[in-house]
Amino acid sequence: MTTSVEGWDFSTDCTLRGEVVINAAELLRSTGLLSIEHVLLVAQVECSSTLVRTTNSLFLSEDKGSAYTVDVRLPPGQYASQISASLHLVLGHDVPTVPDPTIASRTGARLASSEVSKLELGAKGSLFPTEALDFSGSLPSGVPWLMNLTYEDLDDAFLGAARLFVNTAHPAGRVALDNEHANAPLIRSALRVDIVRSLILQVASQERSVFDASREFDPESIGHVIASFCKHEFKADLASVARMITSDPIEFETRMQAAFGYLQQLDGE
Repeated sequence: MTTSVEGWDFSTDCTLRGEVVINAAELLRSTGLLSIEHVLLVAQVECSSTLVRTTNSLFLSEDKGSAYTVDVRLPPGQYASQISASLHLVLGHDVPTVPDPTIASRTGARLASSEVSKLELGAKGSLFPTEALDFSGSLPSGVPWLMNLTYEDLDDAFLGAARLFVNTAHPAGRVALDNEHANAPLIRSALRVDIVRSLILQVASQERSVFDASREFDPESIGHVIASFCKHEFKADLASVARMITSDPIEFETRMQAAFGYLQQLDGE
């Protein structure tokens, strides 16, 4: 079953909590182990869209009772679309004195697993991972944000290739990250224009503006996302928009600003 998580944003710092009750006697009986203190409870969260996996673990103990809780922090900007969460019991270290050779004895041997819970992340902000950091010393400090797209083929997963860096040392960067700020809608209108401009320019540059207009891209791929931007905002295909960049850059810029309501959300207007 998939559960939808409303209000998710890629800059959100989130923690998932797993809770489980373990019958120690049954665990020892079914595994043949002599002590539950060899066993590690592992919480695992995976995201296929961004190829990220995060885990946390703790050892079972005779002194902790039967109820266990383990938290997994999801770092901001690394998860998107859908995540899968599960709990596992594994051997935390080798057990050299196991009396029966058929009993698990090697570190990492999986003893039991829960069902996988799927969470659909409903983004309310960015459409891709976002990383907030101080640009000082590493990136141009005078810019509020930077859109980066790294890929080999337009069928590569968009969420794994695209990353928005937001400069926390820049006033506009801080406002863009603050949902409650009065000027957030205004700043984000500029951010959206910059994002789309940068993505299209990067793709047009890397592909040298040579596109097969009949090509169909994989869903959630870079080509599909950029082509969708072009279709919905420019009412044109990707190849036409790429040509527009060089043949009529003013048309490209004005149509893009108009499509995204550039700076129309002035506070008090």
